[in-house]
Amino acid sequence: MTIFPDMQSQVDVAHWGWDIAVFLWLVGLSGMGTFAYYWLRRAPLAWMTLITVGAGLVVVFSHLSRWWNLPVAVFHAIVNFSFNWGSWMMIGIALLSIQAVLALLLCVHHVALSRGWAQSGGLAATLSKAAALVATRNVPLALVAAFGVLVTIYSGFLLTQAVGVPLWNTSLLPILWVFSAGVAVLDVLDLFHLQGWIEEAIDRTLMKLTLVMESIKLMMLGAFVYVGVSGTSAGARMGASDLVSGDLAPMFWGGVILFGALVPMGAVAYSLGVRKIRSVVAVGAVLGLAGGLLLRASILLAGRYETLVF
Repeated sequence: MTIFPDMQSQVDVAHWGWDIAVFLWLVGLSGMGTFAYYWLRRAPLAWMTLITVGAGLVVVFSHLSRWWNLPVAVFHAIVNFSFNWGSWMMIGIALLSIQAVLALLLCVHHVALSRGWAQSGGLAATLSKAAALVATRNVPLALVAAFGVLVTIYSGFLLTQAVGVPLWNTSLLPILWVFSAGVAVLDVLDLFHLQGWIEEAIDRTLMKLTLVMESIKLMMLGAFVYVGVSGTSAGARMGASDLVSGDLAPMFWGGVILFGALVPMGAVAYSLGVRKIRSVVAVGAVLGLAGGLLLRASILLAGRYETLVF
């Protein structure tokens, strides 16, 4: 392996480590969860999108050295109507805030249905009607689904804009994030099926889709690593080498590829071709979800700052 001793890991400087990996993973689950909601429209899926985006916001706030600075800055920006749209952090907070509101409306719709708010009158009926406008009509719900994909793309695009980390400066990352998050949502739906929240016929279709999307994700990941290893940037080559044969290789090959992708694919193929065993489905789904998190963590940890030449 080629050694580049003068290149510093971004984790040592920017501290984008496991907490940011969790943030990106949660945002992807919420974003692609709202996309899946357009097709399935199940209450547990709505709650999953709300919980994950809420948890994602908590994680990113906790990453700040003084977490209260960001909410205060957003408050003053709203009061003074002065927004720095050139800041990717500002754009991200705006996107995630809208995502949280949309996910909340989906959840309110299901609560309203279960408690009969539409017939109760007053504020409850008003909330029920407002939520129904979003959660039951195809065009608004399609916009919500598209916005979820946009949020997921943003979570990958955020890395591509990092100055000085050439491994991340590729348009492959947002696409990889979309397919990885899509697979993770399908894994969640497998777990929902085991709880009786998704019908058997639908789950078989989702399993077939899992095999297709997981295959595309692996191809995209292979392209990402190849671009890094064969690139002209020494920083990208070192980061990609860390994944393939360096300190991050056990996480990458074992956690991301083997247990995070190939084993879950094998569990799905066995369930479709032989017979479905609940424990096999559950283990495959959990490993797939863990693989999505490890994918983000390994790519973050592999980031190296390019050496500045004067």
